[in-house]
Amino acid sequence: MKISRRKFLMSTTALGMVGVNAQCALAKDAVSPSAHQTSVSEMTDYLVRYVQKANFVAAQAAPIISGHRFNGGLNYDEHIAKSSQSIYLIQPSSRVEDIAKKSKNGSLPLFTILGFNSSLQVNLTDHSQFIFDFLIGDVGLDPKRIHITSTELIKPLLPSMLRYGIAENKIQLRPLSEAKKAGDGSGWFAPEGHPKQVMMPSFSVEYLMPDGLDLEIAEFGINDLSGGFGIERLTMAKNQNYFSWNDYLPEFKRVVEEEAQKNRQALPVGYYEILGLPKPAST
Repeated sequence: MKISRRKFLMSTTALGMVGVNAQCALAKDAVSPSAHQTSVSEMTDYLVRYVQKANFVAAQAAPIISGHRFNGGLNYDEHIAKSSQSIYLIQPSSRVEDIAKKSKNGSLPLFTILGFNSSLQVNLTDHSQFIFDFLIGDVGLDPKRIHITSTELIKPLLPSMLRYGIAENKIQLRPLSEAKKAGDGSGWFAPEGHPKQVMMPSFSVEYLMPDGLDLEIAEFGINDLSGGFGIERLTMAKNQNYFSWNDYLPEFKRVVEEEAQKNRQALPVGYYEILGLPKPAST
């Protein structure tokens, strides 16, 4: 079913966070670098309003403790099952692999993703408009600082990206075979060992920061209107200022401990690894 841009992007629905896991609040304003800059809570509100205008309905996020051995027992990313409705959620996540990157600007032990999956078949123009109307129009990101990484599969979307002022030399195409082998997104998202066996041709959006680093802020599907905005990453891009790994360690500790206590679960291995604590013998 083809839907017009106006109907798809401008239809309204009641605001609210029905079904969104309360733990995602994360006391986010506490780590905003300064009062005059956009806070993570404000960025979350911008995103929620935007997707709700497009008739996306809130769904329950998965727990931060996954119950799987993959990723140290912590939730790795958002995953939204196919539905007759267009769905969004706000997913707390953590990646043990990021411990090796903790000194790198933009790496956090705990982060949130606004993930979405549309039930509608939309044309390529609407696909790009949904993403870049928000990033450039609502958030105010400079298209000259936006970079795209994908594979040859993104070529049908390139003309609409160029119309947004994203220069052709800012669009990097990896060999498809290389992207599939890595499975790390930016062309092909299929993390080895992922419990959901995710496999998705994709493209990532990066934003140039003052230190010259391209900060990845989002990852989207190519063949359908799905993907996720990294809320903290998008806030950093907007403010042109970083949060640090240590900023978020206390919140990571609190969120995981509270969930384990609430559900009478053992703390996962990833909890100890990220906090740099010795693992109990029982783990």
